Order: sequence, then structure tokens, then C-alpha cells
Amino acid sequence: PVLLCDDQGRAVAAAHAGWRGLAAGVLEHCVASLCAAAGCEPQALQAWLGPCIGPRRFEVGADVLQAFGADPGQPGLPHFVRRDRPDGERRWLADLPALARQRLLQAGVGRISGGGWCTVEDASAFFSFRRDGAVGRMAAAIALVD
Repeated sequence: PVLLCDDQGRAVAAAHAGWRGLAAGVLEHCVASLCAAAGCEPQALQAWLGPCIGPRRFEVGADVLQAFGADPGQPGLPHFVRRDRPDGERRWLADLPALARQRLLQAGVGRISGGGWCTVEDASAFFSFRRDGAVGRMAAAIALVD
């Protein structure tokens, strides 16, 4: 989850920013919609990144790199660390919080917090289907209150 608000408390937004959504521009669209609703520029927004699978656990294939415009043949890709499987299959570890931060910064949002919780590594706090093979529920919310 990514939660956003404007400095004046006029509008809030929430986005689910998994890799597909990030690659498709969900955060950029969310920032544009929030700025339109609040009548502000992106610099007047702040964002909070919620828990997700962390950069030491999120293994992806070349398709994910390509969705972000990265060439899997390039060495040293930002936010992707190559870690091939023992059978030689090419794989990478993706840093979703870093990818979200990059997208938010490019959209003009400069104040970004959160993003330090890994749902796979912290079994005492989070469900993880990848870790446990069991489904659980988590929620992140933001609201305007009078």
C-alpha cells in the first residue's frame, strides 16, 4: 500500500502498488488525481509506503525487469540484484519500496516515509502467502477527519 495526502489536509489517496501497478503507472496517476482534488502541486504531497515483500525476498524474472524498461542483459540495474537459481535460470531480487520511491520522486513527491517492513521476513507481524502458503488479510487506511 501507498498512502498519500496533501499538506493542507484537503485530500487523501491510497494505492495498491505491486510490481504490475508500479510498472503501469498507478502512483503517477494517483499523484495526478490527488493534486487535482486538492488543488496543489506534487511537492505539496507526502507519501507513506506500507509493508510489502522486501528486497531480499522478492525474486522475479526478466518479464518484471522489462515491465520497468530495464534490459535484463545489462549489469548493475538499479533496484534489481541478479541472483540466478542453482539450475542456471536467470532471476533477480527486486526492491519494490525503492521502485515506488523512484516513481514518486519522478512524479514530484519529495517527502516519502515507510517502506521498511518485509512481509516475508517478519512472520510475527505479517501474513505472507509466499512464506506460509496460507492466506491472511492486512489493511492500510487513510481518511480525512473533521
